[in-house]
Formats: sequence, structure tokens, C-alpha cells
Amino acid sequence: LERSRVVHITDPERNYHCFYQLCASKEDCEKYKLEHPRLFHYLNQSKTYQLQGVSNKEEYVKTRRAMTIVGISQDEQEAIFRTLAAILHLGNVEFSPGKEYDSSQIKDQKSSFHLQMAADLLMCDVNLLLSSLCTRSIQTREGTIIKALDCNAAVASRDALAKTVYSRLFDWL
Repeated sequence: LERSRVVHITDPERNYHCFYQLCASKEDCEKYKLEHPRLFHYLNQSKTYQLQGVSNKEEYVKTRRAMTIVGISQDEQEAIFRTLAAILHLGNVEFSPGKEYDSSQIKDQKSSFHLQMAADLLMCDVNLLLSSLCTRSIQTREGTIIKALDCNAAVASRDALAKTVYSRLFDWL
């Protein structure tokens, strides 16, 4: 599995097909608040959203059918696609400099929306998710030190989380 492909692609490559297929499912787009792939950072680094002669929507239906055939339950399928949607939302979380030196915070309302969606889809607390992206915990003999991360480090943290979640999902499958 090429983990870096989850967060970084170049033209004319595409990210993993499952992301485009998910964005082609009208039902899942409504459920997971997804839009066209060009609106997701992890997909819009390349302008190749559709493969010639291939329908993402039809491939999505085939993928779901194949998952059922191999014994993946509907609940498990929902968890898989919910996790993929969370990764897309996570990639749209942007940061701006925080109030303290070398710190970061959520950039704007749009980023707050995507952070909240990622937290909801991953079923975790939004404040804990934000803290995990904007700070690093360092264990010492005296206790835990919380270090603020600047914007670049917060982006790196976001991307590392996205790659890890995708990798763990892939390993589970």
C-alpha cells in the first residue's frame, strides 16, 4: 500500500478509486456531506477525476456488490465508507497561525465544518481531534508536556492521521 498517495498525488495520477466512487454515490454524498472530488484537497491535486470509459457510479455499485459477495456485512460496509468520507473531510481541514508563538488553529468556518464532519464520521470528540492535530504530547519523567504545533506541523499531523487511518482500514480489509 502506497500510504503517501492518500494525501499527495500528481497529474495525471488519481488517488485511490474508492474515493471517487464514494463521491459518485448520491446517497452517500448526502449522508456523508460529500461533493464533487474537485472540492476535496486529497483529490484535487490532480485534475483527473474520471477515467475514460469508466463510470465511478457504476464501479461503486460493483464494489458494494463484491463486498457483499465476499461476506462484508452492510454495517461493515457503512463503517468502511464512513471512514473513507472522514479522510476526505480531514484533508479539507486547514490551519492558520494561532494566538501563541508557533501555534495553529482552525483557519475558517469551512475548515471547522470539515473538522466536525471528520470527528462525527470517526465517532470521536471534535475537540480531542483538533488537539491531536494542533499539539504534540511529550512524555517526560516529570509528566506530560503539551507542545503547540505551527501550521506546517499541523498539516503534517493531519496528513499522517489520514494515512494511518487509511492504512489501518486497508489492513483490516
